[in-house]
Amino acid sequence: MKNFSYTKTPELNEQLVNIEDLRRELLLKPISPQSELKLQWQAFVRLIHFSLAINGNIIPEDHIQKLLSPEGKKNLNTKEKEVISYKHGLDYLFHNWLVNDNPITAKDIVSLYQTVFEGSLKSSESEINNALRYIQINPEHPLLQAALAELIILDLYPFSQNNELFSHLVLLMFLYKNGYDFRRMVVVEQLLFNDLTVFRNLIAKMKKQANVTEWLEYMVSNFVQEMTNVIKTITIEKQSPSLIPLHLQLNQRQQQIVNYLSQPGTKISNAIVQEMFNISQITASRDLAKLTSLGLVFPLGKGRSTYYTKV
Repeated sequence: MKNFSYTKTPELNEQLVNIEDLRRELLLKPISPQSELKLQWQAFVRLIHFSLAINGNIIPEDHIQKLLSPEGKKNLNTKEKEVISYKHGLDYLFHNWLVNDNPITAKDIVSLYQTVFEGSLKSSESEINNALRYIQINPEHPLLQAALAELIILDLYPFSQNNELFSHLVLLMFLYKNGYDFRRMVVVEQLLFNDLTVFRNLIAKMKKQANVTEWLEYMVSNFVQEMTNVIKTITIEKQSPSLIPLHLQLNQRQQQIVNYLSQPGTKISNAIVQEMFNISQITASRDLAKLTSLGLVFPLGKGRSTYYTKV
């Protein structure tokens, strides 16, 4: 891997200040739990849609919603399987890397990749570790770290397939690690897809030169634009809340399951849900499947040993 360099220009520094102001406003923006869940779900679907679309797999958002519903769909085709796999990668990041003090290593990168894709590692772990050390050795703004990490994957192409699609997950990995999940509503991939020619041309240009300031300015400006859009959306939702779709509405029992898991370290199983509410195994499974599909709980283990946690 070549050595990347960059300059923190006045324009870049100004945009980073904007990022912090917008992040603060986004985190403090009041909104009802129901509306927040709706906006997070819509962003989650858009994130999958546009990430895959950049890679050439264009699946309508309404179809993605159906695939992610508790009912799901049997006999998935190759493109539909990619939706489910990518969701698993996003769940893995949220569950394992949101506010994580550990440095990201090559083993972590490989583990994330294997959660989603079936390709093999082509680069050496030492080469990846050297690149990751370059990003993390000195304190830098999390968004710059994340943008550099994505570019490193795009430059190294360390796996046998899906490197470009994987690079978006690595971007999120570095953002989540530093607590920059932006309330899970920011989908910068939509802007990248809408400007796909510029995006691809810039990647090609960065591969040919060592100074990547232009890449960092491009990525930061896209985040500023998307965060501004999200804040406007929250404001509109607060002023004129729209109906919450039926598949996002939680019944009282499902709300109690989420509340039960609020205490750190708490876990729940199908059997516990049955006992708590005196319901059948099938009803408990449906409740847990719905909460899992919405990203409100996370399953761990397999078969009868499966249990669920909130974080």
